[in-house]
Amino acid sequence: MNVNTIDLNHVSLEKSLKNSYDIKYNNMPLHFWTPKLLIPFGVDAKFNNYFLNCEIDGETNNLKLFEYFIEQLENKFIELLDIKKTCLNSQLRYTDRNSIIYTKFLEKNKKILTIIKDFENKHMTIYDIEKNMECKLYLSLNKLWYKNDKYYYKYTIKELIVY
Repeated sequence: MNVNTIDLNHVSLEKSLKNSYDIKYNNMPLHFWTPKLLIPFGVDAKFNNYFLNCEIDGETNNLKLFEYFIEQLENKFIELLDIKKTCLNSQLRYTDRNSIIYTKFLEKNKKILTIIKDFENKHMTIYDIEKNMECKLYLSLNKLWYKNDKYYYKYTIKELIVY
């Protein structure tokens, strides 16, 4: 799904397990493709997980619309939860140059399940990803949880195409 076709009025939160919510879009998990983003730092490993911070690099309409979509999605969570903006841990960070979106590789039992390919459809691993490459991500958003007086969520990478 493309972010331009997502109607945020169809995003909902359903109470789930202890202190968490399922994020739904038309009663299904929310998935979407990003535009082409920059990988400024490469893959980051911490807390036995792998993360990819991507820069929304440039002034094209696609990138501006994508950043606006992320901001509006977070505003939708704030509205649905009836909380202050400071109570949601944003996955978007603003720098002097551009914005960074925080994402996490899909893992289960210490195995990475994210499909990683290059633009010619050749399979890759996280060890092939280098800083300053470009990528498109197929992101999944399925849980929001409450801990230490703050709400958290993560963008999980289901598929990654490297350019």
